[in-house]
Amino acid sequence: MIGRFKCEMCLNFFSGDPAHTKTWKCKAFPEGIPKEKIFYITRDPCLNCNNGFGYEPEDSEYAKQWEAEKMKYAEEFARLEKIYHELHERYYDDEDE
Repeated sequence: MIGRFKCEMCLNFFSGDPAHTKTWKCKAFPEGIPKEKIFYITRDPCLNCNNGFGYEPEDSEYAKQWEAEKMKYAEEFARLEKIYHELHERYYDDEDE
């Protein structure tokens, strides 16, 4: 990988040897960050990693990109939720009549 892992760019990251990810710790994972989070295996946007803490970018330019990405997820979730409710009303509320 060229560049840095997301965990390294987070304001909540506080310790660890850069060469050994097993030593990495943050506010969300004070006992050690799981490799699934570090290597982004789950494709989790890390809005809430653990213990009420989530990813907070340290760099202002990257922070703007991250906020835009979060908004995209929020808008998509709202769109899907609306579709779910429309379908639920159409198919399940008719059974009550």
